[in-house]
Amino acid sequence: MSDVLDDAPTASLASYDARLAQRILAGDDDAVALAVTLFERHDPPTLSRAVELVRTYGDFAPGVFDRISQAYDMHRHLRNMPCD
Repeated sequence: MSDVLDDAPTASLASYDARLAQRILAGDDDAVALAVTLFERHDPPTLSRAVELVRTYGDFAPGVFDRISQAYDMHRHLRNMPCD
């Protein structure tokens, strides 16, 4: 029984990532913001890794790469901003 409880937080986090990625892939109006959230959670070191992160959840439709690229640029900019 404790194994089920131990896996629950991991499963919940994975399903949150899946929901974010599926909405990005579907082209939701706020897909760029959703992608930034996904990238904040995983901090992909390159654009290629960011693309792989989203691609694991489904096939790319037209425009998905552009949304991911824009979100990755925003993520990098925000990540490197000074905190003070």
